[in-house]
Amino acid sequence: MALGISTACFYPAPTEEALRMVAQTGAKVTEVFFNAPSELESGFLKELSRIKDDNGIRIRSVHPFTSFAEGYILFSQCERRFRDYREFYKRYYAAAAFLGADVVVLHGAKLPFTCAAQMYTGRLEMLMDDAAEFGVRLAQENVVNHNGQTPQLMSGLRDALGDKFRMVLDIKQAVRAGCSPYDFTDILADNICHVHISDYNGVSDCVPPGEGRFDFKKFCEEKNNGNYLINTVYKDEEGNPVTELPDPSVTEVPGEEIIQENTTDVPNESTEANTVELKESDKPQGLFIPQ
Repeated sequence: MALGISTACFYPAPTEEALRMVAQTGAKVTEVFFNAPSELESGFLKELSRIKDDNGIRIRSVHPFTSFAEGYILFSQCERRFRDYREFYKRYYAAAAFLGADVVVLHGAKLPFTCAAQMYTGRLEMLMDDAAEFGVRLAQENVVNHNGQTPQLMSGLRDALGDKFRMVLDIKQAVRAGCSPYDFTDILADNICHVHISDYNGVSDCVPPGEGRFDFKKFCEEKNNGNYLINTVYKDEEGNPVTELPDPSVTEVPGEEIIQENTTDVPNESTEANTVELKESDKPQGLFIPQ
């Protein structure tokens, strides 16, 4: 087990500066959250590599800046768009491999998504196979309001993809979906390859670890299976921690992925045919707060 800090914790600092800030904390493991296409170019990647090597940091995982749009670019009914962005995602896999990371985080499609369930798993398998060719693993995160927000949805993906399937467990996302993190670890422990940690209390679902009520000692002793735990307390455009509870009537969760500020230009395909309806058990059930 290893603990680390995501560069996203220092947003909106430039990614290379955020990596230096991770180093200044003394952390030796990080997740790099890319923020622009130019950051996937070789020159920028060499700069990140130099910073990590100079500071003895292990980049365990990378996070795409296109996560907010994956339902549209990867899991819509437009086959051509999927083919184009399937190739684009290989840049993430190549970047991860260059930096020594072995996990690329995927949010997947928002619910309800517009392609057939079989098409979704088929495309996810192709993406995972592509990542494997670069020696990295593509892992779907349990993001609220996305196809994977509940253990039942994740189990369905695992059953369809078998041993290929890997997931990222995010504690705050589980809480936002009305689940306990243990709901995921109890049935998906062998598929969880990476964990995003944060804490929560009766006021906020995202505070720094140790400032809330989650029992990390118990979690690490009982449920952690050699995973890397990455602190992901995000900030808004002004650099303030995002701590407000989401309005359950709002599809977007403010601040979860700051890049979502640009989603107003993304077409909404929710009215297309073949929209997959949510089962009641797959819908967010409200904030989970253990006693």
